[in-house]
Amino acid sequence: MPAPAIEGMATPIDHAALAEYKMPRPVPGQTVIWHPSGHPTPRVVIATVVEVGPQHCRLASLDQRVFLPDEHICYVEDPRIKSNPHVRKYGSWDFSPSWKAEQERLNTMEETITVLKSAVGDSAVGKLERKIAKLEEAHKEDIKALNLFIKELAKSVTAANKQLSDLRTELGAEAK
Repeated sequence: MPAPAIEGMATPIDHAALAEYKMPRPVPGQTVIWHPSGHPTPRVVIATVVEVGPQHCRLASLDQRVFLPDEHICYVEDPRIKSNPHVRKYGSWDFSPSWKAEQERLNTMEETITVLKSAVGDSAVGKLERKIAKLEEAHKEDIKALNLFIKELAKSVTAANKQLSDLRTELGAEAK
């Protein structure tokens, strides 16, 4: 990892990183932290997201004594922060530590749920498949007989429909 840039000095831009970079999407009204220097430091300001653009945000300070630039502020990991002093002079924003901890907790819960669903789902499906196979085997002859009965019934219905049609034709001819 290259050494951090000295305040105000640019480092060469990593064009590959810039091409792949996509800013994470906070929501308007979300509480974030603003780094006045553009780099993470102990000095931060609590801010609220006012507007979200494709590669930047507009923020408002919760402390009315702190004036935030009315400019587009980039995310702290945006490659332009390291390479462009003009971008860095407006500072950078980052998600709050509590939001990051909550996201980590949610990710852990989602992974646990996925594992549990997989374990329960696989065993339940396996049990059902085995029960169906046993039932099919136990009733194989019954199923064959039932299928044969259904075929014979279908033939009888077809024959009865034919007789009914013939009878209607015959009655229609007699009525004339």
